Amino acid sequence: MSPRRLPELTAARILLIEDDPDDVVLIQAILAGVGAKRPRHAGSIADATRLIEEDDDVDLVLLDLTLPDSVGTRTVGAVLELTPEVPIVVLTGADDELGLACVSVGAQDYIAKGELRGPLLVRTMRYALARARDLAERRRLEREILEIRVREQRRIAHDLHDGLGQQLAGIALLGRALASKLARRGVPEVEEAERLAELIHQTIVESKDLARGLDPVTDDEGGLGAALDDLARSSERMFGVSCEVRTDRTVSIDREVATHLYRIAQEAISNAVRHGEAKRVVVELALGEARLVLSVEDDGNGFPAKPDAREGGSRGLGLRIMEHRARTIGGSLAVDRSAPAGGVLVTCSVGRDRIGLEG
Repeated sequence: MSPRRLPELTAARILLIEDDPDDVVLIQAILAGVGAKRPRHAGSIADATRLIEEDDDVDLVLLDLTLPDSVGTRTVGAVLELTPEVPIVVLTGADDELGLACVSVGAQDYIAKGELRGPLLVRTMRYALARARDLAERRRLEREILEIRVREQRRIAHDLHDGLGQQLAGIALLGRALASKLARRGVPEVEEAERLAELIHQTIVESKDLARGLDPVTDDEGGLGAALDDLARSSERMFGVSCEVRTDRTVSIDREVATHLYRIAQEAISNAVRHGEAKRVVVELALGEARLVLSVEDDGNGFPAKPDAREGGSRGLGLRIMEHRARTIGGSLAVDRSAPAGGVLVTCSVGRDRIGLEG
């Protein structure tokens, strides 16, 4: 999935969401004065929704915070749901505190309407586009690095399974044949030869498990549903917890997306047990009309939202990795620390258009 390529201000496709006619005229005049395209205009979130549904080709949003159907930071959230990757510049009639609150929930920048002047607005919009371009490029590089890592893991898994595994299987056959010959001759070293064959067999099993861990989701072994089942069983053996999986195993999705969802589930289970001391974990994969949702719920005592300095920040790293994986596949991650079971509910939601749904 390629990141959005944002143009310079003069070529940018701007959506102005503003219900004050005087402010609309002023902003249109400022933009015309620097040669920018005439912005599309919406007077409410409902109007903006309709415009974006008709044509979602938007590079930047100028957003008034006081609209007929939305007020304050909720307005930023509503626009982010419509255009999650598009930079938003907020137009606020209040003080800096509200503007900063909007930035904290996802806006790129803000301008107080009382200071709305041509040079300031133009500079702010240019900076917003430049920062958004930098962020898009950083995420593109992160995706490339992650994709390279996944490909390399698959290559190593293939080498382990088909290379080392085949060689070990051949050695095991020779070992068993040698043990049989020694047994027929009554040689006392037969027990050592049998033990050697058994150790080789155990090594084969361990190499297969290692290969499966590097490349857990395979199309020929049941896809993501089967991989989650294996993850649940291994988690029960490793951590001594109850781990239940609820999923429609007939759903077949893009392997890259499936691998990221698997890793998110793996990290969420690990956090639940190691940090939340959970005894029961439920993993669910549900396909709706619009989205695929992976959820991991536990009955533990939760885990902190911020890194623990005493552990080198490890408690925050897992959450950041999950968030990054969710962004990589065009999804979103939510962490609810007041789950019904008493612990934490981790949810990753991905649009059907992003999952390469088959069948």
